[in-house]
Amino acid sequence: MTKAWLILIIIALLLAAVVLFVLLRPSRTPEAEPSAPIQTESPLQTESPDPSPEPPQTEPPVSARLSPSRAQEIMACDTPFILLDVREPSEFEEGYIPGAVLMPLNTLGERAPLEILDKDTQIIVYCRSGRRSAEAVQLLLALGFRNVFDLGGILDWPYALQRPE
Repeated sequence: MTKAWLILIIIALLLAAVVLFVLLRPSRTPEAEPSAPIQTESPLQTESPDPSPEPPQTEPPVSARLSPSRAQEIMACDTPFILLDVREPSEFEEGYIPGAVLMPLNTLGERAPLEILDKDTQIIVYCRSGRRSAEAVQLLLALGFRNVFDLGGILDWPYALQRPE
């Protein structure tokens, strides 16, 4: 079995474990459910509008695969997000999704904790084909970021791209 297949299997198992964890956690009562400003395949967690004297519980990280149309909806909302391009600079210069921040995968582990200060910020990650973005999502979750979404590859992006000036 090639190394690439082994990596894909490991990533698939990790994603399955996250999905099972989210699906099998105890459900909450409706009044304790936090409000979600954006509906995605996985609900985004925000603070409850009703302050409680109990200490806040740490929510599990949220990760999901986003379709290009769903990513467009999120980008059109007023909710803050970061669109992360994890390709190399030469690939970025060929064209990128408007509003994207270039943070190559090989620098992500060092740069993300220093440049993305709010661990609850929605982060949408993409690369060329989807392999590096899946790797980046797992790395960001391991770094403690809690709302990370995989857009996949720019090759599947049906909308306009921007080029550096």
